[in-house]
Amino acid sequence: MTRKAWSYQTVPLKSLSQVLKIVSSTKKAISNVISPLLVMQVEEDHIVSPESADYIISKSKSREKKIITIPKSYHMFLIDKYASRVHEEILNFVSGK
Repeated sequence: MTRKAWSYQTVPLKSLSQVLKIVSSTKKAISNVISPLLVMQVEEDHIVSPESADYIISKSKSREKKIITIPKSYHMFLIDKYASRVHEEILNFVSGK
């Protein structure tokens, strides 16, 4: 059975404007991040560019940085078919394993 990716057909302009503001302020603030940093992303996200994880890692000042790529999943990978693996990876990172 093939799962169809779910997404909005339209995006209200006010919402889009807010997203763009958040992205802009986040790009400016990422260099202030010094805490351990875990970035998780799916291999072929239909919403987020794969380069965004590399951008976040390269711009932060964290000493401990880790990127985890989730295969064959969707944008909402926290609740998708690999959710248990994702939760385990997060728990391992925050517990220092």
